Amino acid sequence: VMPVKWAAIKSRSPKENWKSQLVSMYSGSIEAIFAVESEDDGAVQVVKELQEELAHLEGVTIKVAVAGPATTCSQKIANILAALRAVSPESRYIFCMDANCKLHPGTVHLMMNELENDASVFVATGYPFDMPPENASIWAWTMAQFRYNCLSEFLSNRSTFVWGGAMMLRRADVEQNMYGLLDWWRKGGYSDDMQVQACAQDAGRMIATPLSAIFPNELKKDVTFDYCWGFLRRQN
Repeated sequence: VMPVKWAAIKSRSPKENWKSQLVSMYSGSIEAIFAVESEDDGAVQVVKELQEELAHLEGVTIKVAVAGPATTCSQKIANILAALRAVSPESRYIFCMDANCKLHPGTVHLMMNELENDASVFVATGYPFDMPPENASIWAWTMAQFRYNCLSEFLSNRSTFVWGGAMMLRRADVEQNMYGLLDWWRKGGYSDDMQVQACAQDAGRMIATPLSAIFPNELKKDVTFDYCWGFLRRQN
């Protein structure tokens, strides 16, 4: 599940990141649902290009879901909910991702193992390792420094932290509205990952943070103060 807003992407190479999320060592079927607010979002054209370029991959289905403008929650959550409505009945896990990480070939299998082998785990998550390019603006480095501080949560394979850019949940848990997660999302929800984190902690469930789930992400070079400040404000 990939909630997308083209104008908000921080990565220098979102298309390559999406390819890494679709071309995997995982042997099962993968259904990628890119969810946008409207059909004129710039991401739609890129997704169409991916559909053509990756048409040869067996077991990989790429879809677009259109959420429309959000009314009772953040646009990102509205996009996630639209994608969930489009998930096929065969899917067993929901892996929410964004364009700001380049997955390793074994990431999908790694996340699934955490959920399959430990019933106490509610969600498995990872985190990006931001890399400003050469001659990047100071604001690109400011964003990267914020991310580096958060990496302390990944010193062990269990944490109190969830990152919405890479979080995997059991589909049954989501559909059954376990711990009221869907209610929290629908009714005024703003931060998708913080609400998953709160549900896990309130219920005494584990948050898996596999040590290899740190994903490289090359930032845009020309990050401005306004863009950086908006990003930092959304983290609180």
